[in-house]
Amino acid sequence: MDINFAVIIGAFNAAKSIAEYFGLIESLGTKVDKLISVELDAAFRTLKQSQISLNEQQTLLREARASFNKAICLEKDDERLVIAYIGLSLCHYQLGDIANAKNTLV
Repeated sequence: MDINFAVIIGAFNAAKSIAEYFGLIESLGTKVDKLISVELDAAFRTLKQSQISLNEQQTLLREARASFNKAICLEKDDERLVIAYIGLSLCHYQLGDIANAKNTLV
């Protein structure tokens, strides 16, 4: 029995494309976009938590600052990038680092 690997690979690629089209599996690009947006989303969640917390405010602000820094490196969307810079500046300001708060927005 002669197995034609080109036919098998072609059938696999066709099945994969059909599954992606119908949303059964996510494309690599979609997964990467989700990973990119995670840092900014996490930064905002942590920043909101810092507003509520009494005992952990400084720690949460530092965590938010780190997530905003990562988001700035990852974000492709201009709007989200500007928001990340503003969030980073706000974290610096709330932590008493006025010089970096100003420098972030320059």
